[in-house]
Amino acid sequence: MSEILVKEYRGPLVENVHKGDIAIVTKEDKVDSYCGNIEKVVYYRSTAKPLQVLPVITSGAANHFKFTDKEIALMAASHSGEKIHTDILKDILNKIELNIDDLKCGTHPPFDRKTRNYLRKNNKKVTPAHHACSGKHASQLALAKYFNWDLKNYYKKEHPVQKLLLETIAEVTNYPASKIVQGKDGCGVVVFGLPLKYIAYSYSLMNNHEALPDKYSNAAQKIVKAMKKYPKIVAGTNRFANKLNNAIKRDLLIKSGADGVFAFAFDEKGIAIKIEDGSLKSTYPVVIEILKSYNIISDKEVENLIKYYRPTIKDSNGDIVGQINTDYELQYTK
Repeated sequence: MSEILVKEYRGPLVENVHKGDIAIVTKEDKVDSYCGNIEKVVYYRSTAKPLQVLPVITSGAANHFKFTDKEIALMAASHSGEKIHTDILKDILNKIELNIDDLKCGTHPPFDRKTRNYLRKNNKKVTPAHHACSGKHASQLALAKYFNWDLKNYYKKEHPVQKLLLETIAEVTNYPASKIVQGKDGCGVVVFGLPLKYIAYSYSLMNNHEALPDKYSNAAQKIVKAMKKYPKIVAGTNRFANKLNNAIKRDLLIKSGADGVFAFAFDEKGIAIKIEDGSLKSTYPVVIEILKSYNIISDKEVENLIKYYRPTIKDSNGDIVGQINTDYELQYTK
């Protein structure tokens, strides 16, 4: 059963609560600590993206198209649609000799406020390039192009690309493909659902590539290196993951997902969080609290991230009327 992880206070009263689940798993597939129900089947959402880039490398497509680390980072990104993101996307598409119209991710306004304002003021259209998942779609088109598969239907469940990605998720997590729930993600491609603890396990493996089967080890190392080197490409200038990576000295693998899913890894531990009501902002204080619990983040570093760790609630005049706090205890298995 899910537990209360976050409480929203207005004055002295708890006005809202956010329940959820936390799984912390080692590269040996041992649960180190947890809160709530780690057997709950949840969708990876965008936290699957680093794993979905694996076959781009293992297939030989990355070498064939000469993809750079920045381009690999964008393939694993849920980006903000800033110029740095759309420029890299265009480079990927140029290399595979396709264009923006070939992307089947649809459109949404870019997450980055400055970019939204720029587009509006200059009467420029929002395109699929601004979509947070356009890098993932470009990576899947690269696979289809490399194998000479149908390009128009790459996003559909029955397409060889999606079957390859399902096989990859199953092999990395050591969870049967037949048990993985397949739905449709917000960007139109297949989304994979499996117990939360397996998502955490996959992140511990990605961060400790030597623990993966030889087939995936070098590819995981390359993907994680790119994500850690270019956190702004993986997220965006003003996104929590980028701020966290820049604020602390420790080495983290970080990836957010839609609807309250968040995964990250440090040392030999992979962590997966799911907020039951889908509140992504509620994952941020939980992430920082976990880092505190494992002495990964210093008090000074927490203070630099205080707006994410202890977000305030303000009224229409800008006055602080409440605060959001974590309120849970990790259960340690040792």
